[in-house]
Order: sequence, then structure tokens, then C-alpha cells
Amino acid sequence: MEYFPLPLSPGITATQVRELVEKSPDIVSLIADNGLVGSDIIRALTMKNREKDLSEMRSRLGRNLKESDWQSWFKKRPWLFGSVEIANIRDIDERTQADYITRGIDGFVSIVEIKTDYIKMFEYDRSHKTWYPSADLSKSIAQCSKYIHKMERRDNDNEYAGRLQGRVLKPKCILIAGTTSEWNEDDDEKGKRFDSLRILNDSLHGIEIMTYDQLLYRADAFLKNVETKP
Repeated sequence: MEYFPLPLSPGITATQVRELVEKSPDIVSLIADNGLVGSDIIRALTMKNREKDLSEMRSRLGRNLKESDWQSWFKKRPWLFGSVEIANIRDIDERTQADYITRGIDGFVSIVEIKTDYIKMFEYDRSHKTWYPSADLSKSIAQCSKYIHKMERRDNDNEYAGRLQGRVLKPKCILIAGTTSEWNEDDDEKGKRFDSLRILNDSLHGIEIMTYDQLLYRADAFLKNVETKP
């Protein structure tokens, strides 16, 4: 019998591949008849795992989970942030730790800060008819700015970059917080919160604020786009 190696991708284990063959003996014939290779199988398994991730994320929303619950859950799913992997270290300096430090396809590192999905994002100023960042969101933005500033100071620290296995140049911070579930686009006042978030993101330097459901929608759209490609 001839064997060929399967290039396992993050999240896919040899055990999963073996169980797939054991549960579906005809899969071997299917592979041979259609000229499939190891990468085809891994791609299918990866897609299945990621669809499972999105389904699980949907079920977790609205359950008032703590930050630590989300942090441990996201740690195993760096693909949701568009990253290759999460670094083994969280240290920004000797006194500061990020929730995660990720490395992208381009090799540059980014910071990810996780807040709860029930954090209040905006307050309404009736006198000026304007939505402005809540106290909690403002604190989170300040925290991200501080992290970026501290990491930028280590731009030329080769030892630190080596531990991260990535490039520390103009690091960005992704802030995951809140949801848009109460933002009604049909309501003139509430709908403007979408505009306010857009404007706020544009004004921030190196920080991207994304709600949990926006992260979910983006990941879902990515998977659907991959599925439709030949």
C-alpha cells in the first residue's frame, strides 16, 4: 500500500484524519477516484472546523461570559483575527501583558484586546444629538494606545522579536467588545451608532474596534467566499 503525507494545518490533528477514515471507509475510494491529495482533505477538515467555531461563537453570545472565558476560547482560534497564530508570550514589557499577541501572514505582530460582549459601547448626547464612546469603551481605547506605545519602544529589540517570532514594527491593536444587537439602523438615532463606530475607528491610530457580531459576520463571509472559489 502506498502512503502519502498529510500536511496538517493549525487546528487539524492526525487523530481527526484517522477518525474520518475509520468512520467513513469509503473515503479512501473517494480520494483515489477523484484524484484528491492530502491538501484537499486538510482544506475540507479546516473548513468544517471553522464552521463549527462560528456556530459555537453564535451560541456563546448573550450568555454574559467573562473576559477570561472569551480569552481562553479565542486563543485556540487565531484565524478569526486573520492571523497565522498566537504567540507563546503575552509580555509587552516587564510590567504589561496583552490578552494575545498575534503574528499575521506578513510576519508582523499585532495586539488583541478582548472585552466582554455586553460592554456598553456608546452614550447618547441629546443636546448635540451625538453618540460618543462610553466610559468603558474609552478606557479600553486608552489601554490599547498604551500597549501600542510600549510595544513600539521595542521596535529594535531583536531578542524580543525573536521570542515573538515576528516583526515588531508599527504594531496594531484589535479591540473586540460589545455587539450591535441593539443598534437599529431603521431608528434614526440608534442607527447612527454604526456611523459613530466608523468615524471613531477612522480617528484612531493603529486601533481597530470590532464588535463580536461584526467579527462573526466577517469570518462567516470569509468562509463563504472560500467555499465558492474553485
